[in-house]
Amino acid sequence: MIEEDDTMTTFIKLIGSKEEIVQVNSIDLLLGMCFKDEQKREVFVRQGGIHELVSVLSDPNLLSSSKSKETALRAINNLCFGSPGCLNALMSCKFLDPLLYLLSNGRSPFKNQP
Repeated sequence: MIEEDDTMTTFIKLIGSKEEIVQVNSIDLLLGMCFKDEQKREVFVRQGGIHELVSVLSDPNLLSSSKSKETALRAINNLCFGSPGCLNALMSCKFLDPLLYLLSNGRSPFKNQP
């Protein structure tokens, strides 16, 4: 389990990468690891995974691409909305602020930005 925790820690850190492909693949891998495993999901939350996903959405420098934001939103949807612990972590990260910003500014992560 320790090696898995170290692996998860590494991929959580990679969510903050400036490279879209690294962000997207890290998020997808973590989603696959945690989707059906509540214990791994709890480790993901404890290690700051939810915070990193929200950071992708709220990147003030717009370094995160629309693809990265779409992938982060999909992971948040799949990981958080079925788990009270994840949902609490999500709300403590002020998830609604970046979500409302994206929606109000027409920068939906589901549309390609020029």
